[in-house]
Amino acid sequence: SPDGIAVRDDGSLLVVNEGEPMGVFVAKKGQSFDIAHAYSTVGSPFVGPDDIFLHPNGTVFVSDIQLEALLKIAPGGGQPTIFVDGQTIGEDRFAPAGIAIAPAGFAGSNVSPGDLIVADGGYLRPDRWAVLAINPVTGATKAIAQGSPFIESGPMQVDFGPDGRLLVYQNRDWGTTRIVTLDAAGSVKPFVTGIPDRGGLAIHP
Repeated sequence: SPDGIAVRDDGSLLVVNEGEPMGVFVAKKGQSFDIAHAYSTVGSPFVGPDDIFLHPNGTVFVSDIQLEALLKIAPGGGQPTIFVDGQTIGEDRFAPAGIAIAPAGFAGSNVSPGDLIVADGGYLRPDRWAVLAINPVTGATKAIAQGSPFIESGPMQVDFGPDGRLLVYQNRDWGTTRIVTLDAAGSVKPFVTGIPDRGGLAIHP
């Protein structure tokens, strides 16, 4: 049950698997999935990993909505550790989904270039829907935008376009959804509307 991928410099993929065995694996072209290709230790602390992001420094970050935590894996793989959870950000619920990184020039009072940008789906609680900026070293967390009506529905995926705009895919359990742009000051504008729910977001290079 692969849920997210990250491309490595050698062209191989890191794949987060939500099924059994649960963990992060190296996908090797032309080869079947094999537990021997595990990049992380398998099983705990993962509960239901959802997305993966490979930081330029080699650290791997994995979002886990069910665990309510953002985990990190040291360069080279091994045991995942909880990096940010609800307790560390001072919230009773934390539902991290998509992960990106703020490029040069994306700066504001609550975000700096190089911050991890994380979509917090908030377990369908409109007051907890947020797009967060997280320092990848300290874990210090601030909201770029939070709560309805600024965020119409739970954000699930984030990515930056080639022009530096932050795009946020908002998911719903019914009807249609949309992709919005979000600037560093927290201003939200519709980008694409009327998308059937349960979709996704990726940026063409």
